[in-house]
Amino acid sequence: VGSQKYCVVRVLPRKSELKRPGPRDSFYKQQTLAANIDQVVIVASVTQPDFNYGFMDRFLLAANLNDLPFVLVLTKMDLLPNGEADLSSDIRDFMKIVDKVIPVSVKSGDGLEVLRNELVGKSSVFSGMSGVGKSTLINELVPDAELRTGDVRERDGKGRHTTTSSSLFDFPGGGYVIDTPGIRSIGLMDLEPETLAKIFPG
Repeated sequence: VGSQKYCVVRVLPRKSELKRPGPRDSFYKQQTLAANIDQVVIVASVTQPDFNYGFMDRFLLAANLNDLPFVLVLTKMDLLPNGEADLSSDIRDFMKIVDKVIPVSVKSGDGLEVLRNELVGKSSVFSGMSGVGKSTLINELVPDAELRTGDVRERDGKGRHTTTSSSLFDFPGGGYVIDTPGIRSIGLMDLEPETLAKIFPG
C-alpha cells in the first residue's frame, strides 16, 4: 500500500493442479483452473442441458491424472418425475466409474446436506458446463458467494456463461470452495500413451 513494496520470496511446489488448454490465440498452451486441491466436484445436470458423457469422461481423466477424488453432483433432480429411476443410461454408466455421486435439487433441498458434509474441511474445486446450475448450487452452499446465475437458452438447450473467472470462498464449517468458469470443453495435453492408459478407469 502506498510506497510499500512486495516481492515473491519463493514459489512452493503444487501438490495438485487442474488444467485445461489455453485460449486459441494465447501464448499459454495450458490454463490452470485450480491448484492445491483435495477433490474435484463436477456439476452436471440430469437435463436442461443434457448430460455430456465425453466432457465428463475427460474431466475424470484430468482428476485421475492428479490422483484427485472425483465427486459427481447431479443437479436438477426435481425435473425427473420418478427421480433416479429416470436417469439415462449414459449417466448410469458414468456413475459406476466415479468415486462418489450425489444427486441434488436446489429447488427441493434434496441432497444438499449430503453434499455439505462431503465439502467440510476440504479444498474443493467446482466445475461443469455452462447452464448446469453450478453457480446456483454454490450460492445455496455458500450464502456470501452471491454468484450471478442465468437461464438455459431455449434455442439450443445450452447455458450462458455467467462465471468468467475463478473465485475462492471460505466454506461454512471449514474448507474452501473454488468456483471455476463454466466451460464447454476440457482436454489433456502432452501425455505419454502409457500415462493415458494408466489414468483410464479399469
